[in-house]
Amino acid sequence: MTVDASCEPELTRNDEKLQEESLSEDSQSAPERKLEEEKLAFRSLAIISFHVVQMAYWFGFAAVAGAFGGLLAFSIQHIDAHIQNWRLLFLIEGSPAVLLGFLAMFLLPDRPESTTFLTERERDIALERMNRATSSDTGAVVNPGASFGNGPVFKD
Repeated sequence: MTVDASCEPELTRNDEKLQEESLSEDSQSAPERKLEEEKLAFRSLAIISFHVVQMAYWFGFAAVAGAFGGLLAFSIQHIDAHIQNWRLLFLIEGSPAVLLGFLAMFLLPDRPESTTFLTERERDIALERMNRATSSDTGAVVNPGASFGNGPVFKD
């Protein structure tokens, strides 16, 4: 088996081109690379410290909530009412969650396109963030072909 000599110079020329491209892309000096690495390390540290602060708030407020929850339950158990005290406790502690749920249903927008409090740029950013891990979503679309019945299906 003979090797064609004309192939060898072509391979070395391609290798040289790849080396030149990698050198031109890596044309940062050592101090510039060190600065970029320090910026990346600082960003990572900032993100980690932010999560540590979040966790501290979470556990701190959980302890406060437990203390006030116990105080509230103790005081509700000592109320004279026509219903049993444990039912009164469920009504008083559950009503804020139910009210907040109904408020959220009516006050929160369905999509970023229907908000009144965002600017156009903020709407575009919100859509881009929503669609990062999904296929291309263009917004609320009527898709009559996908329904099992006769009516149209609204796809978010």
